[in-house]
Amino acid sequence: MTRRFQLSKREIEFLKKPLLSKIATIGRDGYPQITQTGFMLENGKFIIRTPQKAVKVSNLRRDPHVSVLVDDGYKYVAVKGTAKINTQRDVVRDTEAIASRYVGKVKGKLMADDILKTKHVIVEIAPESSTSSLNLKFGDTEAVRLDGFA
Repeated sequence: MTRRFQLSKREIEFLKKPLLSKIATIGRDGYPQITQTGFMLENGKFIIRTPQKAVKVSNLRRDPHVSVLVDDGYKYVAVKGTAKINTQRDVVRDTEAIASRYVGKVKGKLMADDILKTKHVIVEIAPESSTSSLNLKFGDTEAVRLDGFA
């Protein structure tokens, strides 16, 4: 039985901040395609919502490998993982929950109503490795690497 990768407690605490993520998928041309999006963590997975017709959706259907970066301009957590479009999740509930992380519950519902005027899907990203700057001290140049992240 393979043990599932888990983010560290420090990484999870950092990821609770209302910061946006940058998600890199692999484009049809082989180059990274990067988009910024809100997210939430649930059971160790990143949950994002995205328009059904977004380029990242077609990229993920072709190749589920992704990288995720969340930073505050100085500190960061970077993750490599596998994404899955989950059609069983409640798109409205997840969109409201993600929006509420950033603007509060009342504005989050209004934002979600506006977002969902176009059809969206929910993507789950299961981390397989991570690296972060959370353990760096001033002057350090090397990030902390976990599970072979190169």
